[in-house]
Amino acid sequence: MSQTLSSQTSAVAEISRGYAYLDYAKVAQQPTERYRELRNVLDCWNRAMDLGLETVPSIMKTVEPDLYFSISLELYRKLNEVPQAVRDFSRVLSLDPKFIRAYAERGKAWLDVRGKSNPAPKSAIDDFTMAITLGCDDPDVFEIRGQCYDQIGQYKLAAIDFTRALELAPDRHFDYYHRANVFRKGKQYLAAKQDYQKILSVSSNSKLVDLAQTRLQDISDLVDVDTSAPPLAATATSVVEPKDQTTKETPRVWGWLQRIGKKHRQEGI
Repeated sequence: MSQTLSSQTSAVAEISRGYAYLDYAKVAQQPTERYRELRNVLDCWNRAMDLGLETVPSIMKTVEPDLYFSISLELYRKLNEVPQAVRDFSRVLSLDPKFIRAYAERGKAWLDVRGKSNPAPKSAIDDFTMAITLGCDDPDVFEIRGQCYDQIGQYKLAAIDFTRALELAPDRHFDYYHRANVFRKGKQYLAAKQDYQKILSVSSNSKLVDLAQTRLQDISDLVDVDTSAPPLAATATSVVEPKDQTTKETPRVWGWLQRIGKKHRQEGI
């Protein structure tokens, strides 16, 4: 059915063809059929964009950034075709350079291609930064950028982002652990101790509490000799520049933290 559409190559024709595929997707009986038709939608609209949307009369339908983004996000989440998702979100941004969520989702997609030839996590950091610059107040974006900064040893910047995430969502207890870890890596042991202790007093997650207790034991002797570190930063501007970098969390612990963070966000913990 999909392959019988007109072969016209004007932008108007490609846009119309895309909306026809969208109608097919709406009545698709199977998920695979729906995803195939949604991909056809974006392919048609990509050709229209390449041909030039300025040739489309203002009274006619055109490619809408919001709709393009929604389709891209659904395909990304359902099919996990990461390089394609990066291209799709980039197309959205070519339509609307101030589309905050497109920057945020493309940043996440860059992280999903980590370890391949794509320039992550810098590309991810750049996209999260652009989203924040444009006014994003999603605590997830601050948390994820903070994790990126942590991975590249920028502990002061990581602490600032975790602090902002906590300001936006104080019940995100795992962000106290993230922030405590970057304080610890930056040798701000007193600040780290206070965040670990905060977890013990507010969190009901036994695994998170166990991790915090373990870290407290690890730094117990170091806290006594930490005379230069200030009290726990109440705001992002009071975080002290770290003097050194230490070993990153093991992949096992890092992966577990990402999973519990996702679970907590779903449960509202």
